[in-house]
Amino acid sequence: MASLTCSSEGSPLSMVQYTQQQRHMTRTYAIAVQPKAWGRFDPRGCDWATSMDHAYRLCSVWLAKYHFEDMVIWKVPASGKAMAWMTVTPDNVSSMITESV
Repeated sequence: MASLTCSSEGSPLSMVQYTQQQRHMTRTYAIAVQPKAWGRFDPRGCDWATSMDHAYRLCSVWLAKYHFEDMVIWKVPASGKAMAWMTVTPDNVSSMITESV
């Protein structure tokens, strides 16, 4: 089984880096969620996610609470600009959430 380590420093804006030792996979970006209507990325108003599954779950909460407005999942690199990674709609959010065992 692969070991998973997590290190973070300071505020939610600082990068969270995950390293999975068996696959030599490193994620050097953060994931954030906010309504599509906001347009530009808002690091203070968005919700920060720990994984893509967490991001989809955050989207489902926003969609249910705020009348099914489309959401955007943002990929936020350690340096550089955040990019709109994917749009989540009420029609596709439930199929993206993985089953918890």
